[in-house]
Amino acid sequence: MGAVAVPHSRAGHGLPDKGLLREQVYSLVRQLDKGMLTASGFRSRAAQMQIDIPSAVQKLLQDFEANGRADFSRFVRGFEEYLHAKAIE
Repeated sequence: MGAVAVPHSRAGHGLPDKGLLREQVYSLVRQLDKGMLTASGFRSRAAQMQIDIPSAVQKLLQDFEANGRADFSRFVRGFEEYLHAKAIE
């Protein structure tokens, strides 16, 4: 019998990595938002985890460096296209 098609959730739990990449990105953004990471630290940690930072997020990081505020939802939206592309690789 064929495999049952299971829709991918927004969290990515139906994907091969079980949503791990999305959770790693969310964790980085939360740490930035809570002041646990600087913009430089965010970039460094992302590089260590082999997460490419989209240009929209680079702009948000520049804004963060200027004003010290990180809007979680804007950062997450900035990563959506990247996460989608990684999910279908």
